[in-house]
Amino acid sequence: MKKYKNILFIIILLGLSGIIATQYFSKSGSTLKSSSNNFSIQDTGNITKVFLADMKGNQILLERVESNKWMVNGKYGTVQTNINYMLETINLMTVKAPVAKARYDKTIRDLSTRGIKVEIYMDSDTPSKVFYIGTTNQDQTGNYMMIEDSKLPYLVHIEGFRGFLSPRFAIHENDWREKTIFRYNPREIEELRLSIPGQPQKGFVIKQTIDGKLSLYNNAMVPLEGYENGYLVEYLERFRSINFEMWEETKDPIFIDSVSTSTPLEVYTVKNMAGESTTLKSFKKPLLSGLDIEGNPIDHDQDRMYGLMNEKEFMIIQYFVFDPLNQDISFFYKN
Repeated sequence: MKKYKNILFIIILLGLSGIIATQYFSKSGSTLKSSSNNFSIQDTGNITKVFLADMKGNQILLERVESNKWMVNGKYGTVQTNINYMLETINLMTVKAPVAKARYDKTIRDLSTRGIKVEIYMDSDTPSKVFYIGTTNQDQTGNYMMIEDSKLPYLVHIEGFRGFLSPRFAIHENDWREKTIFRYNPREIEELRLSIPGQPQKGFVIKQTIDGKLSLYNNAMVPLEGYENGYLVEYLERFRSINFEMWEETKDPIFIDSVSTSTPLEVYTVKNMAGESTTLKSFKKPLLSGLDIEGNPIDHDQDRMYGLMNEKEFMIIQYFVFDPLNQDISFFYKN
């Protein structure tokens, strides 16, 4: 894939804007070739990858690895809903109007300094279509866009959709990444450990052999007896799909470090048969001020916690999601 040339892009657009404007607006009622205003692709099922870049150096590479599975930047799975919105936009977006003469120069400047470059590939190393997404119009019903090597930007929208299109081509990696913490087939879990630092006697470890035999241990790795095997199976089943709500991107590093180095509420560690493991620590989410449902003052969020995954991903998680996982060793002895 050719490298995104920020400086060259600015020079080309600004240098040509005056010439282009003169050529275009001196020909009243003239039209451009269809390739200059055809932004959409009808068969999005043949798109194999999409490359996005902006003038700040942010780059996103979305690659189809299976029919309905994509990767972002070759590292993470994606939220399929976001991929679907992007493909839908590529399929349905149409020209609403050419750019008015009065705002032509501003549109070119905005495209060259604030635009998002979109390269669409269809099973080839050469992009099938390249265009630039600029700012929105005044009533935010579309975006100004321009096909690469064309002579005119257009206002582009989706017929019947009231809103602008640029959010569907997000330029930040976290906007595309799937929000998965645990996704395990229960039969592939070799070991699952829950530690409760405030009450270590309640922690436990479940081990599973390759032939599916389960064993339960206490926090000190002493094997236990008398538990219900079915409850072990049921508990492992709960780790098929556990997601977080969002990344915490509003706090400064000092705050995040302060929370991350405090004593966690629980520590979950899951290891599969291949030896790959995921660890999630949960922490209270502090509040400056707040009241519970009975009007009593509280110092932490009652619906959400912070989570630290594998000592590097800091996120917001929900009690609603983690309450079924937050069990103690007595869970496996229920009558």
